Amino acid sequence: MIDTHDRPVGDIVWDLYAYVLDRIGPVPTLIEWDANVPGWTTLKAQADRAETVMLARSQAALSVA
Repeated sequence: MIDTHDRPVGDIVWDLYAYVLDRIGPVPTLIEWDANVPGWTTLKAQADRAETVMLARSQAALSVA
């Protein structure tokens, strides 16, 4: 995978993120933009998606326990 830090996170990366969260649990997450930084709406949407994935994986882990 190539991480260019200049566009929205791709679906394959979101899948990898969920996979990792299933194994290690919720952790602080940074979505990094180094170039072509978009407007606040896009940045907020990406942060919200990370939060949604993390919460979903956390709730799934709790329901199994």
